Amino acid sequence: MQKIISIAAIAAVAFSATFVFFVKSPHADSETATTELEGRLKTAIPYELDGWTSKDSGLGDTEEVQRAAEKVLNVTDYVNRTYSKNGTDFTVYIAYWKPDTMEIHRASSHSPDRCWVANGWKNIDSEKKEFKSLDIGDEKLLGGSSRAYTLPTEMGIVKRYVWYWHIVDGTSYDYGKSDNFTPTLSNWLKGVFSAAIKGMPEQYFVRVDSSVPLENLKSDPGFIKVMKALGKLTLEEKNKN
Repeated sequence: MQKIISIAAIAAVAFSATFVFFVKSPHADSETATTELEGRLKTAIPYELDGWTSKDSGLGDTEEVQRAAEKVLNVTDYVNRTYSKNGTDFTVYIAYWKPDTMEIHRASSHSPDRCWVANGWKNIDSEKKEFKSLDIGDEKLLGGSSRAYTLPTEMGIVKRYVWYWHIVDGTSYDYGKSDNFTPTLSNWLKGVFSAAIKGMPEQYFVRVDSSVPLENLKSDPGFIKVMKALGKLTLEEKNKN
């Protein structure tokens, strides 16, 4: 059975590669307003919040790790910003891929369920949840995933609470299961064929993580301000007629 699945996957890749040569992407010759966001994610969310200190970080602790991460992710733009106040902190990470930059199935693989776990974090089963929408103040944001992870360190167990979203062409991506360490075969195949036939759409990956349960921050004015900025950027629910 495994051999049959492997053969099917290889055939799908070969078929999609042929389409890449002969099917023109609808995004290739069009300019969209979203391309103006390239290089501007750092201004898309507020840096200064009353009572909070802020710090931007790269994708790695060293230049070598930074270059390797950028090569793997192939992002058009990103921001990785941490806000701290009175022993509490939360981090906002946004990765942006403009159209025809990254296949959906490849972008979807860079979730904490995979990347964090591969780097030693434990995904707590009882904390795995998917939410259909998220209320922040008077605004409703798109549905995403809620998680909690632990990491053993010399100073003890570190715990982080996480919300994350993969937004594909303005819509939340459906991973199809509660643990996204590996993509489902159906999603992988859909991603391959979609890239070949329709081209690669605009995508965002948004992660918000904290040292405290994120629900506890929903009444904080600074946190609300950041989340509303994320809504304006890509997480607001949009009425589709």
